[in-house]
Amino acid sequence: MLKGATLGIPALGFNIARYNIGGSSKNVIDDAGTEIAMKTSPNMPAFKFIESFWLDWSSNQRKMLDLAIERGVDVAEAFSNAPPWWMTNNHATAGGDDGRKDNLQTRNHDAFALYLATVVKQAKDNWGVNFTYLEPFNEPMSTWWTYPGKQEGCHFEVKTQNDVLLQLRSYLDKLGLKDVVIATSDENSPSIALSTLTTMSTSADVMATFGKTLWDSEYGEKDATGLSMAESIALDINQMGVSAFVYWQVLDGGGWGLIQSSPADNTISTPNTKYYVLAQYSRHIRPGMTILSTDDVKTVMAYDAASKLLVVVTVNTANAPSKVTFDLASFKTAAGPITACSTETSGTGALYKPSKVEISGSSFSASIPAALVMTFEIQGVAV
Repeated sequence: MLKGATLGIPALGFNIARYNIGGSSKNVIDDAGTEIAMKTSPNMPAFKFIESFWLDWSSNQRKMLDLAIERGVDVAEAFSNAPPWWMTNNHATAGGDDGRKDNLQTRNHDAFALYLATVVKQAKDNWGVNFTYLEPFNEPMSTWWTYPGKQEGCHFEVKTQNDVLLQLRSYLDKLGLKDVVIATSDENSPSIALSTLTTMSTSADVMATFGKTLWDSEYGEKDATGLSMAESIALDINQMGVSAFVYWQVLDGGGWGLIQSSPADNTISTPNTKYYVLAQYSRHIRPGMTILSTDDVKTVMAYDAASKLLVVVTVNTANAPSKVTFDLASFKTAAGPITACSTETSGTGALYKPSKVEISGSSFSASIPAALVMTFEIQGVAV
């Protein structure tokens, strides 16, 4: 447990885990009497060599998932970066020979769908893991998945995605997995994702028309301070209406990881400041809370009706202090008290500093220093 864990929530209190169904393997296949092996990219480090599913998979390949579930994860998503190598046109998982073209063989659309459904079925029947979601494509419209890449990746045209999705839904249903939801498509940018979805459908207002939820399913950047991340969280919740925020790699090098780590040599070091920045959101805005609208896109407001708790998380991205006032007049009651905590993203100040704020009538004010993230919890709030 790292510094500042509150309300019985250890560390960051994450409740979502994404699990990579790999496509790589050192096994060989028999092709008309000839043994064929995977075309291995010299640029892909060993720790990104994700074994594809075999029936004799050991528990080591899912250990982190098991640990996450033991620690409170209640939403698990299985996802694929690339089909198994023997299903691709160039027998590689680290990109196709042309990143602008499909690398999944046409004849293997059905096999790929069955493969994904089988892994999810195996997880339920033999691992005790019930995946809530299955995401079959990772950044499928991107054109940088070209061999020899640095990780697994595959380009899928929209028509191919449509074909695989229909077959995947059919196989999930046949295997008794009707409750598993297919998530698609996990694109590199919101505009590409919307373009893909609107091409698949006839309506531009995809979310409203189909009642779909939107996730930040893979967020990551190299700003170790967490200031960029805080701004992104606020904008994505307020402007895009995302219902989940998933950080790509908690353990990674430089500013990419929440905690300094080197996957290549299995070392773990100290947390970056962005770890505590994310804690401002994840420890206080909990699953089941209702996101409320605000007139400031960099302020996130969430409400828990059962406990009558209002949570406000705000970030000052400016280079100067800012005084903010929060008007609570629209609530029936806002009795208080108010507790607060803050993280200075400079890395030289307080990482998780508690404080108290007083309500004055139907509002409260606070001075927010430059480059700081601050959370307020207001008790006794009724809507």
